[in-house]
Amino acid sequence: MPAENIAWLDVGLQEDSRAAVRDYGRLRELISQLPTPQKQYPSICVFLGGRFKQTVMQSMFPMNNIKRHSSKVAIKLRADISTTTSQNPMLFAEGDDFGLLQCINPLIFKPGQGQITSWSCDPPSKIHLVLWSLLIFLFTDVICLCLGERSEVDAAIQFLIECADIRNTLPSIIQPRVILILQSPATETTSWRSQVDERLCRAQCVRLGDSFSSITTMCFRSNDLWLQGRLKSTITTEIAIVRGVRQSKGSLLNGPHLESTFQLALGHVLSSITSPFDLVQATRISRPVSANITEHMVHYVDVGKYAGLTPHDLAPSMASALFMDHYVPGTVGFEPRHVFRSLYEASIKDACNMHCSPGLEIEIEDKFMSLFDRFEGGTSSITLRAEQLNSQKQILRHIHSNRICLVCLLGVAQHVLSCGHALCDRCVQVFGTPTAGYDYRFTIGSCLYCCYQRPLIVDIMGPTMSPSILAIDGGGVRGVIPLEFLLLVQEHLNPCTIQDVIDLGIGTSSGGLIIQGLFIMSWTVPECSRTFESLAHRIFSQRRNSAALNLIRPFITGRSLVSESARWLSWLLRDSCYDARVFDDVLKETFGEYRRMFGPSRDDPREQSYSSTKAGVVATGISRDTSTFVFANFNPTNLQGIGSFQDGGLKHNFAGAIALEVSHQIWPNAGGSVRMLSLGTGITELSVNQTPHFRNVFRDSFLRRGFDAWMSTMDTEQDWRKYKSRLSRQGAFDTIRLNVPLGDTPNGIDAVARIEEYRGLVIAQPGSARMAREAATMLLVSRFYFIICGLPEDTTAPFWCCGMIRCKGPAQSIIEALEHLYPDGTRWMSDYGLLENFQGQSGICPSCGGYSQEIRILARHEDHEINIFLETGSKKRWRASGFPATVASFVDKQGFHSRFGRDDHGKPGWASCKMCDVSRMQTKRKCAIVAPNAETPKRARRPERK
Repeated sequence: MPAENIAWLDVGLQEDSRAAVRDYGRLRELISQLPTPQKQYPSICVFLGGRFKQTVMQSMFPMNNIKRHSSKVAIKLRADISTTTSQNPMLFAEGDDFGLLQCINPLIFKPGQGQITSWSCDPPSKIHLVLWSLLIFLFTDVICLCLGERSEVDAAIQFLIECADIRNTLPSIIQPRVILILQSPATETTSWRSQVDERLCRAQCVRLGDSFSSITTMCFRSNDLWLQGRLKSTITTEIAIVRGVRQSKGSLLNGPHLESTFQLALGHVLSSITSPFDLVQATRISRPVSANITEHMVHYVDVGKYAGLTPHDLAPSMASALFMDHYVPGTVGFEPRHVFRSLYEASIKDACNMHCSPGLEIEIEDKFMSLFDRFEGGTSSITLRAEQLNSQKQILRHIHSNRICLVCLLGVAQHVLSCGHALCDRCVQVFGTPTAGYDYRFTIGSCLYCCYQRPLIVDIMGPTMSPSILAIDGGGVRGVIPLEFLLLVQEHLNPCTIQDVIDLGIGTSSGGLIIQGLFIMSWTVPECSRTFESLAHRIFSQRRNSAALNLIRPFITGRSLVSESARWLSWLLRDSCYDARVFDDVLKETFGEYRRMFGPSRDDPREQSYSSTKAGVVATGISRDTSTFVFANFNPTNLQGIGSFQDGGLKHNFAGAIALEVSHQIWPNAGGSVRMLSLGTGITELSVNQTPHFRNVFRDSFLRRGFDAWMSTMDTEQDWRKYKSRLSRQGAFDTIRLNVPLGDTPNGIDAVARIEEYRGLVIAQPGSARMAREAATMLLVSRFYFIICGLPEDTTAPFWCCGMIRCKGPAQSIIEALEHLYPDGTRWMSDYGLLENFQGQSGICPSCGGYSQEIRILARHEDHEINIFLETGSKKRWRASGFPATVASFVDKQGFHSRFGRDDHGKPGWASCKMCDVSRMQTKRKCAIVAPNAETPKRARRPERK
């Protein structure tokens, strides 16, 4: 049987002579060997000393065979074999000479070994002392100093003093207990104790008391079984005392929590030895506390006051929201007072001071603490939040906001129930019911604020996905050009709809009307095309005339200078060529007078409301800075007091750049490259400059030149070229632009008589059908995303990453459209070759209707960028959603290493299905492979899209 490697931590130097600490992963190894680490709460006991220490440990842990397993590293770690199956297993660390090692010949680490300290330590041997005092003792219950000789007493006391001096800068929740174990003959026991007590008095025990709960002295003789049994019983009792205190403080850590917090503390100590390590804040690194707490709470109090409520009426609601934010499943049950003061107190105080509500933060803290007893009793924080809102529904029902999520108070408003109360994406997943066969589709059955019963069906984007965007430029009646392209795309999408494959739609001017028709009104593309043409004919049927012109018309023939001047003067004075009242009446009739971009609508006759694709219309402020705004059905800006707006096409007629920026604001953590379908409204050919030999005040005046410069902003092709030049290689690969040259066709934005000619340009353009087919394929493939089902233990060498390809949206329709487009079949590919053939309909679960297919992809290491493509028979490739990405990014987004819980409270993104669950478990078992068992396929050449 090979000797066990008990090395835990060591200190050495890098090649550049900088001090470094190496973690051998011993704690992680021991935790993984526990039978049920989630339900076991290890205790750590430290033994320091010389040879006598070995004698004590052999007596304490006879089953461990102490002599057989040894190591030359400075700090070693073992597990008591007799307690590994108990609820409280014991781990014991050991070091020599009370941590005061003299590094005469320091260890030199190889490249990649050890983590560099950001602080200097003189002498370097003091680094061991720092590791003991600031790191290991933070998690230690009992410290045993084994004194084999009288001469070691002073060294032991000095070690405790120096540890206390360092620990004074690190306030710890729990202080360890110290036992001085003396090896003395029976005749010298009294003198030994007197010597130790004298040294402790001289060392000022008050100083030691700040860092250690107690210091006791015991005698030990290897031939005295009674003393050995008494020592073991004392250590066990001391550990039980500390464990009880930890439990009362909510800081009792199970195996995974212990390993994770130790790694966080190690990283903190290596970066700083002067700043305190806050264990509560450390557990929130993977899910940081919102930076907008103050702003959101101030807004909540404002809307509460508008509804007639006082800040004290809102205190229970604010407390339960903060409680739900922290106490997620899997987190450490820290004492609520310490949690509140560490994470929220400063922000809440600022909010209270802004509203002149002194003492409100104390009331919120008390309400926060009152919820903890029921949480410890097994009631989840989301249940507590729902019960609290229900208990105050009679007064809270009057609160409405279009800025913040009223359920968690920390998120932004994204989805609005029919009653007017808004939720964020996270709360939709936490409180919603997953829909069978649809990934990340949830149903909110009733409102938590007022119990209104009209269901809201919500689609959100999965964490490992990247958004698909439809961006439509403005162009007046030339909006029929992108509509004609959409008709061609829709033909290839059938039986899927454009709404099923788009996450965000942004439009400018006429493009905004199309976006509203598709994603706010839920029109089909043919219906949207017919409605748009009808709107164009009604709005641009006749330009307005002035009253004076009507009077003198009988005396004027043709288009005289007088009549044209009178017409232009009338348009200038009325600020429009067409009657704005006609425009308003037509829009109200078409979209509904009470239709809202964000919020419920009286004009929606459906029994249940929907919130799926996010849609926005670009507008421009009429102030001098002509700021750009996006009116949308998601997270709107409070427009009160901002001012009036005009057509966004006057400044930003190209919608693609704005759409990309908006997508980053909505999904800041989305991985991979964005899939974008950009639709133009015609390309105006540049005419050859015909500069006159003499100045013509009518043809070349400032007004004419200014008008030409303004109208040139309507042509978005130059903006598209600039935008494309700034895209990365991956971004350009996943972006398609559909547009058509206008040629000799008039390019007026109000030429309704030319609508059929504009349509004909799209049909007659060579390659329009092929480009629409490619756009449809890109959008269909973007519905497939990858999730990791498990990882092997070793991810440093090349390994197989096991996972599943899943489909968001109506899987049956999406796959049917793909199989219709490519009847010869498709296959999943990576950068290195074939992964699997596309299963198609056979990959759909007969029970729930969802799609999933097992995939294994080779990764060289966790930070290696990988891709998954769907390849057709013609060797064209289309990237799946969320790629390119690294394995580490998938691990992070899926919360594999979130040992302290996740913001979604562990709620799944799809409905539970027994058949699918069995398939996932089988895939997870296959992830035990450490390294690939087959040769790496040759790198396949990536074809360029033409």
